[in-house]
Amino acid sequence: MKLKNRVLNVVILFTILLFASHSTYGQTNTNSNTNKNVNVKHSSHSDHSSHSNHCSTVSLKKQIKLTDFDSEKRDIKLSIAKNTSRVSLNVNCLIEVGELTVEVYNSKGKKQGDFSVEGASKAKYKKGNTEPVEGQINFDTSSPVEGDWVIKIIPKQAIGKIMVRSIQNVNN
Repeated sequence: MKLKNRVLNVVILFTILLFASHSTYGQTNTNSNTNKNVNVKHSSHSDHSSHSNHCSTVSLKKQIKLTDFDSEKRDIKLSIAKNTSRVSLNVNCLIEVGELTVEVYNSKGKKQGDFSVEGASKAKYKKGNTEPVEGQINFDTSSPVEGDWVIKIIPKQAIGKIMVRSIQNVNN
């Protein structure tokens, strides 16, 4: 019985320390009908009294649907903290109609990468003759430039889906 209580106390203590030392949260605005810009910020802190080196992971997953021959540009802002040690970014799209360009800029305005995809024309879409086209960019960097990075979504008369995923490792 004493061993069982001791094990239970260790599990409870470990759980409390885990939650206390890794309190991380992300904020996203996912209402794409009213606001076409998305800001992603994070903050993290930890109790350094019992640990000397921590790393938190902050992630974002955002899906954008392009409908009705969409041509409205969107910016997704990704806030990179000073203590971010690595950023991984993946933008994947599936376009049925029109064109899509995706551009990634660091906080200093320097382009980090881009890609374009062209789907079927409006005329072919109306006849039901479409084959979706998929495009993707993967970006991974250690010691990223701190500040607000921007992912520019630039559709031209497009119908399709875009999925943006990012993971940041933050040293506490």
